[in-house]
Amino acid sequence: MTIAAPDAAELGVRFVSAGTEELPERLAGAAAPAASGALTLRVAGTYALAEAAQAHRESQGGHVPGKLVLLPG
Repeated sequence: MTIAAPDAAELGVRFVSAGTEELPERLAGAAAPAASGALTLRVAGTYALAEAAQAHRESQGGHVPGKLVLLPG
């Protein structure tokens, strides 16, 4: 299932999307845990934007135990 590729059905993948009426409510619901501090994410590493290629190589090298974060220059 994907939300990013409307033409995915051609490859046998189901495309799903929220109606435009539902989108603000769904986004607010998804953002609420982050805004309240209830959502925590493990950060495996931070990289300057100039090091994005290195971060990509790390993500491709296997399971990364957390998120890789790119920081603005």
